[in-house]
Amino acid sequence: MKKYITICLLLFLFIAKEGYSTHNVAGQITYLPLDTINSPCLQYEITVTTYTDMTSQSDRCSLTVDFGDGTSAVLNRVYYANQQPAGGTNGFIGCSFPIGNGVPVSPVLSCFNTLKKNEYIGVHAYAGPGSYVIRMKDPNNAVGICNIVNSVNVQFVLQSLLVINAIPGGNTSAFFNAIPVGCACANTCFYYQPNISFAPGDSTYCFLASYTDTTGLPYSGYSSPPVGTNGWLWINPATGDIEWCSPPAICRYDLCIRVNQWKTVLGKTYYLGYSTLVMQVVVSAPSGTNPCSAGISESSKETMSLNVYPNPASGDIRFVFNVASGSSDNIAASLEISDLTGRCLRKIKGPFSEQFILSKGQLPAGTYFYTSSAADKKRLFQGKFLVLP
Repeated sequence: MKKYITICLLLFLFIAKEGYSTHNVAGQITYLPLDTINSPCLQYEITVTTYTDMTSQSDRCSLTVDFGDGTSAVLNRVYYANQQPAGGTNGFIGCSFPIGNGVPVSPVLSCFNTLKKNEYIGVHAYAGPGSYVIRMKDPNNAVGICNIVNSVNVQFVLQSLLVINAIPGGNTSAFFNAIPVGCACANTCFYYQPNISFAPGDSTYCFLASYTDTTGLPYSGYSSPPVGTNGWLWINPATGDIEWCSPPAICRYDLCIRVNQWKTVLGKTYYLGYSTLVMQVVVSAPSGTNPCSAGISESSKETMSLNVYPNPASGDIRFVFNVASGSSDNIAASLEISDLTGRCLRKIKGPFSEQFILSKGQLPAGTYFYTSSAADKKRLFQGKFLVLP
């Protein structure tokens, strides 16, 4: 009888641990200035965005955030107007009205159809200029992440760096707009577009970073996702787009995209800090019944998309419009090119064929932004490209 009770107790603890520790999937920390009149700007709105598994028994009504100046605060999850709390709770762990319960991700991902987006927002005033690492840690990470040793016992950590200096208007972090989960097929090239937005005039550099531990240092049990024979894992430093050729094994993998930011004011360049996205790629077997998307990120699947290459460019730049069958009326109707100051340099009217070639000779070396609107006015494509000397 004692043996039976012991086995039941161990089984209960195992199930409880699994339910408690598998809800974190992806996330980021972003910030924006609120006191934009005074210089330096010291008051910021901090947002922690997490993506979690709705089937888990774990759910967070609030999260504790370390602001990097020796203080921390509990941030409540955002309540959305269309949420209807049942009996004053959100149905998980008794969140009281009006704390929100997150929203299901739409469109539903074929490889992860139980994903939920949660936002936790707060305001913090800093005492003065400095560098501040904003960090959130939550036990635990998801179970079975193949490039994180014993991932179920590793804390889920998000962090960004805010550098406060004398820049007028303060500092706005980069933001990753795409759903941070990708559906890949084993032994097939996988592509992901994070769709990063940032403040006008900022210069950025994207790279693949290591997963961090609770102190902010690279976690020793993290390794870069593996690649197949003669394959590669590459990130575009200008856009953050990822090419992974190819995932060799069926599993789940974590990737970390980091974006460093700078701004030049009156001839002086200031470092603004960085933002980090923790994302997950689900690798499945390609088959007629399997939901993997043959290497195309779900967040990038549209009836129309716009790719710019080569980027950086030492010659002509090609703007290639990828249009799904039957969607030819969605070819872009206009394309605008602007410089770092926001000054429009060229405005080209469409509609275009499936590609438009911009001669490098028309642009000096530097960083440029492009904006293109679809003919149906329902889609807007934005990004940047670099022209080399």
